[in-house]
Amino acid sequence: MQKFARDFLGLGLGPQGETRGKCVRFLWWCVGTFYAGAVGLTNPSVYKPDRPETSPGVDRSTWGYDFKNQQAPWASPYSWSSYPKPDPAHPHARSASDSNARWGSPEFFGGAVNAWYEPSTDRNWSHGVLGCGPTAFTRLLTWHYQKGLRFSVKVPGNESWIAPTNWQDLSGLIAWPTRIATVGDKRIYQPLISKLMGAGHFVNGVMTEPYRFVSGANVYLRNYTNLPGNYRVAGDAVRDSIAEGIADLLVGATRFLAPLVWIKYTQDTWHIARTVRRAIGRRNEPIVALYALRSSPNLSDLGTAHYGLSFAYKVTEFWDWADTWAWIRPRDSSWDWKPGRWHHLSEYWQLTAGAYALDY
Repeated sequence: MQKFARDFLGLGLGPQGETRGKCVRFLWWCVGTFYAGAVGLTNPSVYKPDRPETSPGVDRSTWGYDFKNQQAPWASPYSWSSYPKPDPAHPHARSASDSNARWGSPEFFGGAVNAWYEPSTDRNWSHGVLGCGPTAFTRLLTWHYQKGLRFSVKVPGNESWIAPTNWQDLSGLIAWPTRIATVGDKRIYQPLISKLMGAGHFVNGVMTEPYRFVSGANVYLRNYTNLPGNYRVAGDAVRDSIAEGIADLLVGATRFLAPLVWIKYTQDTWHIARTVRRAIGRRNEPIVALYALRSSPNLSDLGTAHYGLSFAYKVTEFWDWADTWAWIRPRDSSWDWKPGRWHHLSEYWQLTAGAYALDY
């Protein structure tokens, strides 16, 4: 399996941004190979994989290009009004307001639009109008923009290509207010990228299923940017949807079909490892990690699912699967008050584990 992973999936080639493979032993046998990497890794020989934020041998200057988990489109860097009034003819202007306009989202289950943000009273929506998935994609794309990737975008109602003035302007264009409903005298707007990803109101935030994260990101890249067609978001998750998670549980509970779930799971772990090692280890670029804010495996982790950028990883390739961990910086989520720490991206018992990157 390791040979297959190296020859077919392109793993284990020892890029500059990754440490040399280290044998993981059980008694006398080498049962796996350990790799670690980080964006900006300059000297793998002195790198300390367990503490990437302080380790020597890493240039962390580009880590600060990530604006972290800001999901409120009326805040920096998006800088829209709390009462949005988009003007396609003047796409760089964000200050205009409409007293009857509100930021909102359809319900994740059912699609009804009965939840929106009231700036004067609503506290529950203060962090969750975009959703962490659409926000993570915006963070990834603006990171690449700051690294030198230049492109123009379109917004609904304007077929002309618009050149962002800076990365903050780009974030606002990605979060362009898109009307989704009229409720009474209120016009409800959802950020464009959230709409494309099928993001929906869930509890006191916004949730995006993994397969919709990928499809929505690629619709945006294909239809709203002039990047070449080979640019796409690629990656994998242990479960791509809630329905798949339920099916895995039901099938996995049967005696004779459980091996099929295990085989699919092991292949997913290889794809996740490939995504992480290729983006960070080879290309020196961050990934979007999908993980649960809970530390322990739990099938009820859906409510703590989070998408965030990761700049460092640890991967162990075993003969039948790959074990991947992503380093999440401190305060990535307003729910996660703990210091930067490792999150598991290949846990069998979690519904939320995956990795995505900008591929080209």
